[in-house]
Amino acid sequence: PPRKEVYKAIEECKTAGIRAIMITGDNPLTAKAIAEEVGLESSGVVLGSEIDKLSNKELEEKLASGINIFARTSPMHKLRILEVLQKDSRVAMAGDGVNDALALKKADVGIAMGIRGTEVAKEASDIILLDDNFASIVAAVREGRRIFDNLRKFINYLFTCNFAEVAVIFLATIFLTLKEPVLLPLQLLWINLVTDGLPALALGIDPASPDIMNKPPRKKGEGILSKRLSLQILIIGIELTALLFLIFFLTLDSGESVARTAIFTGFVLYEFARITGIRFQERLSLFSNKLLILSLVASLMLQLLIVYTPANILFHIEPLGFHEWIALLSGFVLSLILAAVTTPTINRFVKD
Repeated sequence: PPRKEVYKAIEECKTAGIRAIMITGDNPLTAKAIAEEVGLESSGVVLGSEIDKLSNKELEEKLASGINIFARTSPMHKLRILEVLQKDSRVAMAGDGVNDALALKKADVGIAMGIRGTEVAKEASDIILLDDNFASIVAAVREGRRIFDNLRKFINYLFTCNFAEVAVIFLATIFLTLKEPVLLPLQLLWINLVTDGLPALALGIDPASPDIMNKPPRKKGEGILSKRLSLQILIIGIELTALLFLIFFLTLDSGESVARTAIFTGFVLYEFARITGIRFQERLSLFSNKLLILSLVASLMLQLLIVYTPANILFHIEPLGFHEWIALLSGFVLSLILAAVTTPTINRFVKD
């Protein structure tokens, strides 16, 4: 009998846009009864003998009509069904017997059963499922989506902040006449290695968003750096650049060194705002990743340490006063608002 968790896994496949198909050598009545028990819907049952009479085009039409159960099938039938599905989709195939070896080898991802599986099936597969549980495959899909999303968050965060760093230095070098560069090499190293690095690493263990299995699969061939993500990096990077220059000019009356300190500290604060915006986009609570909270607090404490201790001499900066912090915190709130408006707008009008 099917395991209890299979029904829930089938339901999760439906919401995740994953189509589950049963291809078995058993008789059609047994196949249909098991399918009904686990909640696998199908518009009918197709026998292997019927597949022999169908062209690839007709088989494709059968699949498109909602047929999800195939019974009394041979290895060649499994292979034909797989090849038809692969025209438009990426296909994972699970099996345990010698008869499954051809399809396991041909599939985009071949999954062999670790307990009941034959050595031939295991050799032909890409993955061996140690517990022979269909629900584990769905759990692996969920984990894969989480890792992919975290890679995108990591790239979104670092590329946006690095874009702003390059833009600020480039534009300041061309248009501003300063005694020293707007950001010194040591300050850049501090931003990239300390205040950037700790939160970026913590993003790698972010939990999955609550609706991660309610999203359709990515398009075949879609990379990590999508059109939407690229546009987010560009537009929000420009917004951060403009905010940082605004902070610089608002604090310039207090002296060039204070203004440099403000823009230096602004990079740290606005990177925090960027992380908050990225995670809000994924509907994640600020407190769902304790390591991220610790890394943000540590980065802020380290920044305050070098601003308000004798270490500021090494970094060529000065302590910030009340006026400068008002400007910085106002910019922080504005950066959150801009990101909250920009991201949904891009998602609405730009298709990947």
